Amino acid sequence: MSGGRNLGRSGALSLVSALLPVPFLHDASGRVTLTRIIGELLGEPFAVVESPLPFQHVWNIVEACQRHPDAFDALLYALEKAEGNTRQMQEVRHAVDALRTAELWPERERERLLMLLSGVAIPEIADVYVHVTRPSGHRLPPTATLVDYLNAVGLLNSEASGLPRLLSFIEHLAPRVPPALRAEMHRWADDQTERLGLTDELAEMRARCARSPEVGPEPQSTAYLIVQIIPDSPSGRRCRLTHWRQLDAAEGWQPLRGGDVIGDLDELKRAVAELIGEVEEEWARFEPEVRIEFVLPDELLNLDVDRWPWEPPDKIPQPIGTRFPVAVRSQERMSETRYRRHWRQRWRRLSGCLDDAGVLPEEAVHWSGDRPPEALGGVLMSDLGLLSMVLSAPPLSGSAGLDELTVGVRDGIPLMLWHRDDCTDPEFRALVKQLLHCHGAELLERVRLARARADAEPGVARPASDLTLLWDDPNRVVVPTRPGTEGVRP
Repeated sequence: MSGGRNLGRSGALSLVSALLPVPFLHDASGRVTLTRIIGELLGEPFAVVESPLPFQHVWNIVEACQRHPDAFDALLYALEKAEGNTRQMQEVRHAVDALRTAELWPERERERLLMLLSGVAIPEIADVYVHVTRPSGHRLPPTATLVDYLNAVGLLNSEASGLPRLLSFIEHLAPRVPPALRAEMHRWADDQTERLGLTDELAEMRARCARSPEVGPEPQSTAYLIVQIIPDSPSGRRCRLTHWRQLDAAEGWQPLRGGDVIGDLDELKRAVAELIGEVEEEWARFEPEVRIEFVLPDELLNLDVDRWPWEPPDKIPQPIGTRFPVAVRSQERMSETRYRRHWRQRWRRLSGCLDDAGVLPEEAVHWSGDRPPEALGGVLMSDLGLLSMVLSAPPLSGSAGLDELTVGVRDGIPLMLWHRDDCTDPEFRALVKQLLHCHGAELLERVRLARARADAEPGVARPASDLTLLWDDPNRVVVPTRPGTEGVRP
């Protein structure tokens, strides 16, 4: 028996040891239920020999999973639904990752690669890692070594072509090392793809890396920091912050998720400032246009997030919305796939208007307040040319503004505006008309400039300082599949 297979069996034993303490699997009924759920998720029968002995039964489940390429993902999904993000489930995930790595990369080949790259310094390795692993990977700390990067990449699923991401990582690194080492790295990759039957896929990747070895976006391209805040306690005083970031969207929407932070609003403000500081430092050399979006549930949509400071509180405060284009997004709409058809239709029309003319025609904007909320749905659904809505009141609990926002979210309005205190203010209404209908910079930049100009006159009330913009792109959805690691912003 080869060393690789021995390692795989050892990995299976480690996974069994991690699964046995999971409460859901303590009795036979739970283990049988798990196998049925795996079969349902796979869409085909999933046969496992049952046993009254827990060790034998779990061993049989692991062996059955090894025979199906998607079974371990189904197992993790089912158990996480039952158990949540417990320490025991973290151990199970680690064991699954280790087993997958051992089966794909025999120990002798890993040792060969590590010896090959021993002592090699590649300054761009962090950028290459992010480029290759998105959206599945997690950022590593600045102290990460080459071995850390290789281990992290080796745990990820293959690319759509079937090529393991570790091989893609090696091919992206190769143009950045001396020719002799590059040839050795290519030889190692050739041996792996010959073993795996992926020589054509490797050749295509190598040619692509040779044509464009640079990793990073074009200057002035749009980068995104997405921050989701949802209540995490019955009182609503503590919230969970989850974030995603994407520097280069040229190859599609693949945001990289970071860790979670739980705290009160003051703690979350500090966390947001730290996140912004991180992306400013990491992305500065690429000169992107950074947009910041807050994904919020209905009860938090009136938060003045654009007024939060973008630096820690010991600095002279400067609101986020004066430095970056800032918008809010509806967490409810992202979570409800049944709302997406009309959302997409109206977004496509909105994008077309702004791309062609830079402004919205007046007939594309609905000013709420002239009829009750129960009639608003009829107004919106009788005219799919309505692309934007101005609320008649802030969307606070029990208000007409919240009813209007709820209907607008349901019926696909992708652009909404309101004043966080008084939507009837004539200056606010004049500002909205100027933003939507007057030519100039892009709409989001017009909003940023209005906020900055309002801040340039301290002590003078300006509606732009209390303006909330909901800007909801259905092509850029983020929905957490499970809680991230608390207190960590990787």
